Amino acid sequence: MVKKLVLWGGSVALAAQLGDQPDINGGLSKRLVHQATFLRRAVDAHSRGRTRATDRTQTSDCRDRRQEVLDRNRRSAMVRDRIAIAQGDITRQQVDAIVNAANSSLLGGGGVDGAIHRAAGLRLLAECRTLGGCQTGEARITHGYDLPARWVIHTVGPVWRGGGHDEDRLLANCYRNSLHLAADPAYGIHTIAFPSISTGIYGFPIERAAPIAMREVRTFLEGNETIEQVVFVCFSREAFEVYERLAEEDDRPAADGRP
Repeated sequence: MVKKLVLWGGSVALAAQLGDQPDINGGLSKRLVHQATFLRRAVDAHSRGRTRATDRTQTSDCRDRRQEVLDRNRRSAMVRDRIAIAQGDITRQQVDAIVNAANSSLLGGGGVDGAIHRAAGLRLLAECRTLGGCQTGEARITHGYDLPARWVIHTVGPVWRGGGHDEDRLLANCYRNSLHLAADPAYGIHTIAFPSISTGIYGFPIERAAPIAMREVRTFLEGNETIEQVVFVCFSREAFEVYERLAEEDDRPAADGRP
């Protein structure tokens, strides 16, 4: 005898085929009623079990997401603690290395470049002559000589030409390549100071340059523990206020855990 289970709106009915017939009042036989009751209870129990399992899974997922948020915010806070902002003269920074916003010849120039060469003395120029220049976005390292910093990392920022000539990528490369060079164990660099690269006579808008600088530094620090502190040294009040605003925004971790 073959029986077919039919589900109608959560209730269970058994239709008898090839043998079991309804009684004279049109109802199911007692045996079929018992079977229907048993199957209904079984289905209900299974449904409750699945609901409890789903609830446990959802609770676990929520707990995992909360923990992930806490972990990300904790890591972001640790990175933020390694970034400082100052207004002043980069040549006076008591750090292991300072970054020079150089021109491609590396032989000195105006702005920060000229200030660093004057403060370091002629021996810096003599060493720079041996390097053969530097391409935009790349970085070179020399001794600091008469500077408080033991090392100078020279990088060539892009000249602003309206934003359609790869300026963003080239500026990001300046920070990225300078940091990778600083992290080389051969130099023993743990603290480093950056100027606001390309925002002087090269004309890169500070409102566009500062987020690139902050992003590259934060991304690097998230994956590197060699560099213990990065200082953004701003010569102008305008640049300082832009970096300070970015830092304040970073101090408010997002609810979804993204820094």
